[in-house]
Amino acid sequence: MEPEARPPNVVTMNSIVKLSYSNNSKQVQFQIVYPEQANFRENKISIFSPIATALVGYKVGDEIEWIVPAGLTKMKIEEIIYQPEAAGDYNL
Repeated sequence: MEPEARPPNVVTMNSIVKLSYSNNSKQVQFQIVYPEQANFRENKISIFSPIATALVGYKVGDEIEWIVPAGLTKMKIEEIIYQPEAAGDYNL
């Protein structure tokens, strides 16, 4: 699919995503980046991390089940704060 045709509510590379945990009110926000740009303090996670690979292609409102060390958890995509394609940033 051409970048210009991607819906703005779909998680893509370099998206900044806000998630909520279904079992509590905690929310997290991070950007999906290439491994060399990953920086936990800046909320940038590698595309190769399990959560990032699980999210790409899903859209706002989708719930994803994910296995963490404490067991199975469910997360919901609350918002895509930034999506490069929607912003017209095709050459990141």
